[in-house]
Amino acid sequence: MVHLYPAAVPPHELQTPLRTFRAWSGSPAGPFMVNTRPEATPNATAALPCHRKPVMFYLDRVTEMSTSTPAPAGGNWTLTEYVPEALTGEHCNATGFDAATKVQTIQVIALKMDPAIWKRAPRRQCCKVQNANEEDKLIVKIHECKPDEAGTWV
Repeated sequence: MVHLYPAAVPPHELQTPLRTFRAWSGSPAGPFMVNTRPEATPNATAALPCHRKPVMFYLDRVTEMSTSTPAPAGGNWTLTEYVPEALTGEHCNATGFDAATKVQTIQVIALKMDPAIWKRAPRRQCCKVQNANEEDKLIVKIHECKPDEAGTWV
């Protein structure tokens, strides 16, 4: 899953995952013992305004590439494509949300990660986001953060 936020969200907020599930019955928090951020509401005057709610994209396709395929940085890499959820009900009218809902495809390009990265703290990768030639597509290139690079949490 990829979350596309219509406005900048600080990394410390993104460290706590968004609650993307609900209990079938019982209390609103449910029987879950995990620390999550609540979903934002479409009403921009609510405690959690809708500009804090991302447009959610779901995995559509995965393509594994090798050194024989042209890659952004050579080596073995993966191209994953994500499509947006079907938006229903009340929509957010906050600045930037309209542009975020126009995106129909997100392509994520990443070199295969070193398995030892899961033992490091923090497990952070950086990315560069660019528009494709098409108006409704974003391309995200994930890479290891450089020492002086401001991190985008991925």
